[in-house]
Amino acid sequence: MPRESFVVRIASLGAAGYEVHVRSPAGEATAACDLSPVTWMLELAARAIPADDWRARGFEKALAEIDQSRADRSHADPAAWDPVGIGSALYRAIFSPRVQRLFDQSRGLVRGTDGILPIELRFELESPHEARLASLPWELLYDPEKHTFLAQSEETPVTRYLAFDGHVRRFQMPAVLRVLVVASAPSDLGPLQWERELEILQGGSRANVVVERLEQPDQRSLRRALRQGYHVLHFLGHGHFDSELGDGSI
Repeated sequence: MPRESFVVRIASLGAAGYEVHVRSPAGEATAACDLSPVTWMLELAARAIPADDWRARGFEKALAEIDQSRADRSHADPAAWDPVGIGSALYRAIFSPRVQRLFDQSRGLVRGTDGILPIELRFELESPHEARLASLPWELLYDPEKHTFLAQSEETPVTRYLAFDGHVRRFQMPAVLRVLVVASAPSDLGPLQWERELEILQGGSRANVVVERLEQPDQRSLRRALRQGYHVLHFLGHGHFDSELGDGSI
């Protein structure tokens, strides 16, 4: 029996705002969607995804521009990029009281099996308004009541479904595979043996594989490097698991 999902379709109504359509194991619902707390993100998206000829630019290029704009803003004003605040605003935009009831009921229904209720966010890329919605960081959805990011729970994985009428290109293996190695070694934690692992990566690579290390890694330099054509990101760093919360971090 196929697994049922909590399917969320977020649609633009133009000047009338936005609305949410939900299909779930517990039924269906339609509700208003208030995105005013993240207006600044929609404004960034509007500049990168103009009303005219937005398809010609390409959605991926637009996302890269939006990502850079967010990074610049967060660097100038760190308080603007608060994952919990942004995630809470996006959560409240989707989970109106009616939708929240469906969500709670759906989670109750799947507890009889494995307890997993995938959250599938659907976007129809048929207009610039829809594309701007898809550019928002929905993976940050944060439940302010339970104090948790939905995507970090095994029971509520968050996925996207982008519907478009374009042709899907077949992946072509590059002539040279570029690997970017990022080593995070905070001074207040134990030392990493990243030099040894880098030697192993470089020593085991074939002629058509190039391994490079990002010097002095931070968020801005990593974003900049990832736009330079790397195919693989290899991360070296510390990990931590909280057995009481059942949560991990890197």
